[in-house]
This record gives sequence, structure tokens and C-alpha cells, in this order.
Amino acid sequence: FLRNSTASEATISPEEAVRRGLKYLEKAGYRNMKESYFSVYDGICTVNYAYVQDEVICYPDLIKLSISLDKGEIVALDASTWLSNHRKRSLPEIDLSVKKAQASLAPCLTVLSTNTVLVPADYGKEVLCYEFHCRDTESEREVLVYINCLTGEEQDIMLLLYEDDGILTR
Repeated sequence: FLRNSTASEATISPEEAVRRGLKYLEKAGYRNMKESYFSVYDGICTVNYAYVQDEVICYPDLIKLSISLDKGEIVALDASTWLSNHRKRSLPEIDLSVKKAQASLAPCLTVLSTNTVLVPADYGKEVLCYEFHCRDTESEREVLVYINCLTGEEQDIMLLLYEDDGILTR
């Protein structure tokens, strides 16, 4: 849904909007969701939430929720990818340790945090990965590096963009 709405002066922070969004999703029946990234534009905070199963963040089960920063109201919800992809998954056993996967990262990267995630791949496939949130010691830029939990191969790299209006990936 998309409510035709404009926001006036902000009375809540983006972090509060994220919390309100989680409460809204829980009440609406979308349980076990975790926020990933958000952006703010014209007083509206749009947050990406992903489903969590057995401590694995399932990025294919994404919901985008927009919250006005003036009244804290939900003004838009896009659950199309969640509705298309959500199901109980049989997740494979992981043979590769986090430590061994981390050893394959470039030496200029400092790991800030690690998650186990399911990422979408070509042709509707999904890949179980370790997601390493890292900082490049030379440029100070932050990246997400995805290492396949089964093969140990690098699956993807995303650059984190911190801007005044939120956090985005490229």
C-alpha cells in the first residue's frame, strides 16, 4: 500500500522510525524481521527489513516500510518480495568456519561484524553466505563481503554509502 502523504517537521528520529516499523510488522503478522538499511527523503524514512530464520538473515524475504518522521505513521508497505519468496527453508549444514571464511578476505579489510545470511542469486536460486561488514584500512570505506558458506568462494561485494539521508548499498 502507498498512502498519499507529505511529512512536515520531524518529531521522531530514523532510529525511532525503525523501532515503530518493527512493531507494526509484528502486529501485521510479519514476525522475526530485522532491519538492514534505511534512507530518509522528504521526511519519510524507508526501511528494508529481512526475515530471520534460525539466526540466518534471509534477504530474499524483504519488506520495505516507509514511516513519516513527523507523526511516526506507516505511509507505505511493499511486501512483494516477501510474498513471492517467503517459506520455511531447509538450510544446509555449514562446513566452513567463520574464521576460515574470514581468512579469505583482503588483508586491507578490518571486520566490523559478521552475519550468516541467505542472498538471492541468478535464476531464483539462493546462496548461504557469511556477510562480513568491513572497513578498508586505506580508504576508510565500508563494504559488505559475502563468502559462500559451502564453497568458501566470494559471492558478492557491496559498497556501503553513508549519506545524510541514510545508508544505502551499491
